[in-house]
Amino acid sequence: MEDVHIPMGLSIPAVAREMQRYTLNHVEGSPVAIAIHPPIDRLSTIVEHVCGGWEGLTRLGQDPDFQEKLLPDEQYMSTHLMDGQAEFVAIDEEQPIFTSGDVGTLRVFDLLRRSASVSREQFLRQLEAEGAWAKTDDRYRAAVGQRVHSIVGEGTASYGEAAEPFDAVVETWPADLHRLEDLVDELRSRRSAYCDPAGSFTVVTEERWFYGEVGPFGPRAESAGRS
Repeated sequence: MEDVHIPMGLSIPAVAREMQRYTLNHVEGSPVAIAIHPPIDRLSTIVEHVCGGWEGLTRLGQDPDFQEKLLPDEQYMSTHLMDGQAEFVAIDEEQPIFTSGDVGTLRVFDLLRRSASVSREQFLRQLEAEGAWAKTDDRYRAAVGQRVHSIVGEGTASYGEAAEPFDAVVETWPADLHRLEDLVDELRSRRSAYCDPAGSFTVVTEERWFYGEVGPFGPRAESAGRS
């Protein structure tokens, strides 16, 4: 992707016009002790596209250069390089919770699905309460440099192994792995009140930034793979 697909995509004017942020987040196998939820088997990369809403994504998909040059390469990757269809999660709202300014390239995605007994409204209230706790808890702030809640749209589609869309993605950038490891059991207990343990996952990645806004708080660490 980095050598062929991404340079090809960014050379297309419609992509440069519509794309607000593009990152690759390669799965790391080592820091499993900080994972609140189980991993996703056979996942190698999370690709982040920020397109400014469905309208921008629709315009991009209808662009002749995109259809002629980039779409065939995406179809080739799906057929020959990937284990089935990629999973697609559409984020309607990105909620910055806090940042300390001390943010590196390790990025953790908690892909959350609500429990069957919990309504969407209850789920979002519980997630908001966890975010408020995280923002004010000194132990958590010492362990995590930045946190964002990405809220999944109610009408989004999901393709791949999971039969249902996720409800939210909690993104964190750890600052101290040992301190974060000490909080995992407490965080897991909090999530048990509103998250489906069989349908929620943690993915620990190394972030590589390629294009556009680096994040909801402005530029992250200079070492974030900017190119």
